[in-house]
Amino acid sequence: FLQVGGATRMPCLDSSEFLGDLGRFGPGAPASEHPRWVCELPLLQLLQDFFMFFHNVFRWGYEVVSVRLGRREHAADATCFSELRGRLSVRLHIEDPFLRDRNLHCALRQTNEEVLWAEISKALSAMQS
Repeated sequence: FLQVGGATRMPCLDSSEFLGDLGRFGPGAPASEHPRWVCELPLLQLLQDFFMFFHNVFRWGYEVVSVRLGRREHAADATCFSELRGRLSVRLHIEDPFLRDRNLHCALRQTNEEVLWAEISKALSAMQS
């Protein structure tokens, strides 16, 4: 959401840069080497934008949340997600940026995913009223 949404535009970082001591941003890296990013939006606006993105913009069940790519892509895109398990099921798809075959929707049962969607919808309605 922060990488693809409106004014926020969080940078996309190569996940290999964070792997152990060899990564550029690993535990031994000096703070001056760490990437910098600042979000100027007030927290309440950021939260509302989050709910709006996942309720109205993101194509739940058809797109993949990919921190690794930092852009919206269709789950059926074999060039980006050939390794992603369960990508063709109509569910929330969140790609693990380090284990590219792992779809983090595995942490949610389908019924919990439906509850999550309903709660996002309720939160957005409450914030807009």
